[in-house]
Amino acid sequence: MLLVQFLFWHMKYLDKEEDSMVYQQIQSELQGAKLVIVSKYRSNEQLMYYYALGHRDFAENRVQELVKKYDLLPKDICWHMIGHLQSNKVKYIVPFITMIHSVDTLSLLDTIEKECKKINRKVSVCLQFNIAKEETKSGFMLDEWKEYEENLNKKEDDEF
Repeated sequence: MLLVQFLFWHMKYLDKEEDSMVYQQIQSELQGAKLVIVSKYRSNEQLMYYYALGHRDFAENRVQELVKKYDLLPKDICWHMIGHLQSNKVKYIVPFITMIHSVDTLSLLDTIEKECKKINRKVSVCLQFNIAKEETKSGFMLDEWKEYEENLNKKEDDEF
């Protein structure tokens, strides 16, 4: 499934009708891709505007903000964690998160798996690879992933 992230680039709500038209136009042109609205630095009121239009997929890049929004907004929202995620914060989002984007280390992947098993829940993840092999970039190295994948194939429960 193709995911498209939609940033609030000008959503100041000066003209809600225009915002609605832009949103509807984007939705109509996606042709089956899923639109994920990035809620970064936006109020709950702004998110509820798109919720009222029928949108249910939202993303946040900070765990603290994500948890706050989850607590206050409708529970049928599908939340996505984007950006870097620290292993020590995984336990706060696993109970409700739909997808964790940019999983970039084996230790983070293992932590997600452990937290999911504790509550018998599955969470989708997007893996980030460092195909350029640059030390300053994060992500799995291909050889590192191949080794991990071999170990996964030996396990019975390789999906979380």
